Amino acid sequence: MVESAQRTEHRWPVVAFTVAALGIHALLPDTVRVTPAWLVPAIGAVILVPLLAVNPRRLNRETTWSKWISVALALGLAAMTQVSIVLIIRELVAGRATGPAVLL
Repeated sequence: MVESAQRTEHRWPVVAFTVAALGIHALLPDTVRVTPAWLVPAIGAVILVPLLAVNPRRLNRETTWSKWISVALALGLAAMTQVSIVLIIRELVAGRATGPAVLL
């Protein structure tokens, strides 16, 4: 039993970084955001809550649906981050950046 607990990873570091990434998306200026400020964090929270319900402490049980939802959350967050990076670069290259807020 101890051996199986050592092979599983803790859930909370992943959750903390996911919540931080969702919070950063909420704080982005309007010029580098394609969705309303609340949309990405709300969708992330809706996806994250069932994943936490299945494995609240350690990733020791992974069902097919939880695996696919985890992958969808990671891909969605990565896609939104890449879109934001492209918009930030576009603002900087075009000279429309109005201050340090665009760099957040």
